[in-house]
Amino acid sequence: MGKQVSLLEYDKKIWDAGGLLFGFDEAGYGCFAGSMFIAGVIFEPFEILPPELVDVKDSKKLSEKKRYELDVAIRKHAKHICTIEVLPKEINNGNVYWLRYAGATTEAKKIAQDHANLTMVFDGNRALDLPGADSRFLIKGDNKSFSIAAASIIAKCCKDREMRFLNNKYPGYGFDKNKGYGTKEHQEALLKHGLTEVHRTGYCKKYMGTT
Repeated sequence: MGKQVSLLEYDKKIWDAGGLLFGFDEAGYGCFAGSMFIAGVIFEPFEILPPELVDVKDSKKLSEKKRYELDVAIRKHAKHICTIEVLPKEINNGNVYWLRYAGATTEAKKIAQDHANLTMVFDGNRALDLPGADSRFLIKGDNKSFSIAAASIIAKCCKDREMRFLNNKYPGYGFDKNKGYGTKEHQEALLKHGLTEVHRTGYCKKYMGTT
C-alpha cells in the first residue's frame, strides 16, 4: 500500500484544495502501426481507496491480464472517462506530438465548461492549450499521479484491443505480440509483406530502405 499512497499524494493536494483532477495519458505514441489513444480520467476524491484500485500504477509496470482487470475497476469507480483515438491516417498527415495534445485539449474544454474547479494534468512536458484554465503538465506523471496512472491503463487497454483486432485483419505482422511497435520481427515483416493501410508511413519507410 506504500507505493499507492505516494501515487495519491499528488492527486490529494488538488482534491484537498477543493478541486477535481482530470488526468491524461496516451498509448501508442511511438508505434509503427495502428492508432494512438489518449485517455482522460476524473475521480471523485477518495476517503478510502477501493480495494479494486490498490494496484493502479503506470500501465507499463502491469501484466496485460492485470491491466484489463484494472480497466474494469477504473471504469466502475471513475466519475468520468474519455478516450480519444487518433487514426494512422491522421498521424501520417500531421504531427503526432501535437496531435496527442490537440485530442486531449478538445475533450478538456468540453468538460471544463461544467466544472469550474477542474485541474487538467497531462503526462508529458507541455500543458494543454486552455487559456484561463488550470492546466498543468507532469513529467512521468504515470509514476506520480493516481489519476494519470489510471488514464495510462485505459489508454493502453484501448491500444491492445485495437492491435488484437488488427492482428486478425492483417496476419503476418505479429500485431498481437508487438502491439504495433517496431520490433525486429515487425521490421522483417514490413520488408516481406510491405505496408498496410494501418501503418504509419513516416515511421516505417526508413526501416524499409525507402524515403
